[in-house]
This record gives sequence, structure tokens and C-alpha cells, in this order.
Amino acid sequence: MEVFENLLPLSYVNEIEKVFTGPNFPWFYNKFTAYYPDNLNDDNIKDTAQFVHGFFINGKQNSAYYPFIFPIVNRLSDALGIDMGKKLIRIKSNLLIKDSEYPLNCYHPPHIDDVVSDVPLRTLLYYVNDSDGDTLIFNQKSHVDELKITNRQTPKKGKAIFFDSSYLHSSTPPRTHGYRIVLNFVFNM
Repeated sequence: MEVFENLLPLSYVNEIEKVFTGPNFPWFYNKFTAYYPDNLNDDNIKDTAQFVHGFFINGKQNSAYYPFIFPIVNRLSDALGIDMGKKLIRIKSNLLIKDSEYPLNCYHPPHIDDVVSDVPLRTLLYYVNDSDGDTLIFNQKSHVDELKITNRQTPKKGKAIFFDSSYLHSSTPPRTHGYRIVLNFVFNM
């Protein structure tokens, strides 16, 4: 996993937060955060609803806001020395609302960003705002009876994490902050 603390200029970081929290940005309700097998036995899984926005889906622009957030792909390309725009599969954003009653030891359904089967994928998770509601990355690539958290990232405005999409990962909702917003980019590697 790679962590980028300052992938973007501060002015752009602030503009992203302003747009995503503004009154005109279209969010769409989703009853679940992720889909997972019904037979998964994990008492720590507690799903919640979230709001989503798809920018780039199935190889096509899906939002008028796509040009606004695509420069993030260019900055990642510069950081890695690879044209990530040619590898882009999906961009979406997720908005979780404060849930002060959410149990501390629980997490949303662990999942992989499996957009294209049998193709190695990488995920860039960009944090739009400071919040609680950690991202958890597990050491398994498939569901087992006992998951082990190997990495925990607290949302920090402007921070991005880049990791192997085939590892199970999960979000948690904020318990003290009003909301948690992330951008999720998936690349074919």
C-alpha cells in the first residue's frame, strides 16, 4: 500500500470538499455499502446505507462532474510514472452520514473492488474531508471465518491510499463527525 499525504494542491483539495458538500452536488441513496455473501459468518459486520455518485462507470463518463475530478488521475500518473488514465475502470464517490450508535468493533461488509474478474486491479481511495470512520484493509483476498485487519486508515482531507483491490477492505461510518466522503478509483494494472 502507498499513502499519499499531499497528492493534490491545497486549493484543489479545498475546492473538491466545497463542491462535494455544496447544495448542488447530486448524491444518490444506496441501501447498502457493499454486497457480500449471505453465508458469511462475521458478527462484526453491520451495514448501513450510504449516498453514492458515479463519475466513470463501465469505461464511460457517467457524470458532468467527471472533468472536475479527473485531474486526480493525472496527479496519480505523475506520482507513479504511469499513465493511469489508460488504466481507469471506475470512479465513484461515497458519502456516509454520522451514526453515533454504530458499534466500535464493527465494520461494513468487507469486499473487493472486483469490477473485472481475473484482471489485477488497484484502488485509489481519496479522502475528501477530515472525519472518523476508518478504512480497514484485511490480509485476506476471500472471505474466511476470522478476518484480520492489517491496515487502518483514518480519513484525512487530501490523503489518498493506493492498494491492491483484491484484498478485502471495508469502511466504517463516522461516529463523531457529521459525514465521511471518499472518492474511489479502480484501475486495471
